[in-house]
Amino acid sequence: MRGVPVRAAEARNFVHDLLHKIGSPVDDLALVDALLVTTELVTNAQRHGGGLTGFTARIVEGYLEVAVEDGSAHCPTAASPRAPGATGGYGWPLIQRLARSVDITATVTGKTQRATDTTGPDGVDGPPPAVVGEGTGVGGLDKVTQLGQIILLVLIGCGIGVLVNVTVLPPLRYRSAEHGIRTLAHALCDLVSDIYPALRERGLDEERTGRWRARAEQTGELVTQARTGLRMARESLHYNPRRLFRRGRARTSFEGYAAVLEALERTLRQVAALTRSLDKWSADEDRYRYGAFLASYADFLESLSHITRVFADLDEDRLGDQTSQLHQLADEAQNYRRRLAEQAERDDLPLTDPGRPYGVLVIEAARLMEEFQYTCDVLQHHVER
Repeated sequence: MRGVPVRAAEARNFVHDLLHKIGSPVDDLALVDALLVTTELVTNAQRHGGGLTGFTARIVEGYLEVAVEDGSAHCPTAASPRAPGATGGYGWPLIQRLARSVDITATVTGKTQRATDTTGPDGVDGPPPAVVGEGTGVGGLDKVTQLGQIILLVLIGCGIGVLVNVTVLPPLRYRSAEHGIRTLAHALCDLVSDIYPALRERGLDEERTGRWRARAEQTGELVTQARTGLRMARESLHYNPRRLFRRGRARTSFEGYAAVLEALERTLRQVAALTRSLDKWSADEDRYRYGAFLASYADFLESLSHITRVFADLDEDRLGDQTSQLHQLADEAQNYRRRLAEQAERDDLPLTDPGRPYGVLVIEAARLMEEFQYTCDVLQHHVER
């Protein structure tokens, strides 16, 4: 190579071309190592050696030899503990690791660092690195220590993984059954809580009822998620440490949750049927005195929303108290449902006319109440087991 390379890239390109001209195949990994050693030698001379004053690269007995001259007599040393914020210090240890041998010779103007690359004849790696001059290579004891540290870190990681899978994930999956029921109950509560204020204000229009109907029909994905959560909870039973404690032995299956989930799914379908009936409301109904009827219907739906709020806050540790609360709320809802039917009769609404929504709405209220009552009974049965 003529002249001194201005940048490490020039020296690297020269070495690359030199290795491809020798006629013997060079392993890709060995080529990368040779270029890396060249880069680090040139960079160190430029940054820490007072500037690069000479550069040669040649093949000696089948091995690549790179010699770099700089203007500093100070010899590089192995890496030592670094001060906070310090930069550099990694190049020399890297050269020691990758080179077959490293030799430092003092000159009149500074020093020459000569590294013989580990790429031997036919691209085969040569013997382990040996260093002549200041600085030491990585000894066998250091390698054993590093390997031991790696093994220790792997064992610690495996231990943490096992601990998480045994003590954290199973209880979380165990709770996923409750989460699925809560999610469905939240969706049901939000929908019912949106309907009854509009009924009380006689705010039935095509856009609003159509929106209710669309929301009711989009709960299928929530049901699927809840079923998935229940399946995961069942699978986690054998790995849940809670079952080993007395408190956790009371419930070792999820049949009660499955029944509650099925009951809520049926309730959602019934609410969807109610929204379809409300969607049939037309402006022609203004000739009937339906204000008191809609107000009674709103009271009934509001009482159901109180039930859905309890289901949305379902907690295994409080099931006994929550079940008693649900039955009390169900009794109140039954009373509102009866008042609704009596109000329809007092207003002389055409309950038997299939072209009018009143009779269908009264029937839908009865069916909806039946589904809510059934859901409460299922939960009660689960608690009493």
